[in-house]
Amino acid sequence: MMRRVRRFADPLETELSKMRAEGNDDEARMLETLAAVPFLEDVSPAALGILASGVGESVFPAGSIVVREGDADGVGFFVVVSGVGSVRVGDREIRTIRDGDHFGAVASIDGGPRTATVCATSELRCLILTAATLHELAHDHPGVAWKLLMYLAGLVRAAS
Repeated sequence: MMRRVRRFADPLETELSKMRAEGNDDEARMLETLAAVPFLEDVSPAALGILASGVGESVFPAGSIVVREGDADGVGFFVVVSGVGSVRVGDREIRTIRDGDHFGAVASIDGGPRTATVCATSELRCLILTAATLHELAHDHPGVAWKLLMYLAGLVRAAS
């Protein structure tokens, strides 16, 4: 006798279908983008769906400055969706950012000035989380908080 195997819907697909059925195509696109970011891999699709409703998106033309070292705005944590950017501290390029990378954590966490300048090398599309959204995400998802700590530890080591 052959047993029937019951297949369950993928939670991400379920959340996407729900959003699209409610006419929230932009939020569904944001959810798909967020779900593909390694930094957020431990966050459930339902929580990402809530996050997607509060995330902004900006496109920065090649050659433009996204954030400037020393600026006191500290309003956003950026997740790169597409494109390439250069991260500079002073006159030194310290890294290149690409799809799935993030920047702006330090200023978003402590509200202090930006610690680096990020310039769009090519057209750079980013999702932007407010400091409050980042705080809530880290509070509700310890795996995300741990990844932030690992990232910040890497920054400290790189500066040594």
